[in-house]
Amino acid sequence: MAVRRAPPHPYPCSRFVARYRRVGTFDAQSGTATISGTYDCGDARGFAFIEVNLSQRVGRVSTVTGSAFTEIPECTDDTSSGTWTATIPASNGAFRGGQATASARLVVDTTAVAETTEPVRLSGGA
Repeated sequence: MAVRRAPPHPYPCSRFVARYRRVGTFDAQSGTATISGTYDCGDARGFAFIEVNLSQRVGRVSTVTGSAFTEIPECTDDTSSGTWTATIPASNGAFRGGQATASARLVVDTTAVAETTEPVRLSGGA
């Protein structure tokens, strides 16, 4: 049996980071939520985007969920970090004020991924 080694990762020394602010907003009329954060591509270079998933418990048995993508500038030697904002439509119900769980994933050149999942508080309701 022959054993083949996997090719080295294209960014072996990279440190990718996707973060978001702990407070987001919601729009009571549309039921959407908006969260924002920062990103750092580390050593990775190429096309980049942020994927966001949001879930919020409503009552004892129901959970409102939604997801969105937001484009960010291509990761280059000149632009490797910045801020992002995503408006997330609810796929089943409406986001409201209160605690939610957000997951933000940075994807660079389809091979480099950083992900963080943490609580976020939605406020507003304009």
